[in-house]
Amino acid sequence: MRPYLPSPNFSERPIRWPLQPNLQTQIQQIKAASQPTSQGALANVSSANMPKAVQGLRTTVRQSGSQRLVTVSFTRGVDPFYQKINLYLKQGNAQPVLITSSTTSPITFTTNKSVAATTIFAQTEGNWGPMPLSSGPSASLRLA
Repeated sequence: MRPYLPSPNFSERPIRWPLQPNLQTQIQQIKAASQPTSQGALANVSSANMPKAVQGLRTTVRQSGSQRLVTVSFTRGVDPFYQKINLYLKQGNAQPVLITSSTTSPITFTTNKSVAATTIFAQTEGNWGPMPLSSGPSASLRLA
């Protein structure tokens, strides 16, 4: 077996790696690692670091003139990752719309009278961002 000999076009200079990584490169790597994925959650965050969904979602609707006064109450356990809850309202086939956010229960808001099927969604949010809307509880409302 013959020993390996570099071709005549091969550079004889050694590769010089930087002794310390460039600070700008490190910052770019951190930014890239924290970008959301198409699933809406961070790829490198385990579900153990995400807030738990709230429990016992209850709603009451009262008439206030032509408006409806909606009160939403919920319970939540001790959760170090919980920051707040977002409430979304979906009427008919429309996309859910963010109505309000809060850190405590109950939450009260007003909305227009509607004969369309109405659903309220509760989405928890933590340090790493909101959970998927489909992962939280929901409740049907009657706003007629």
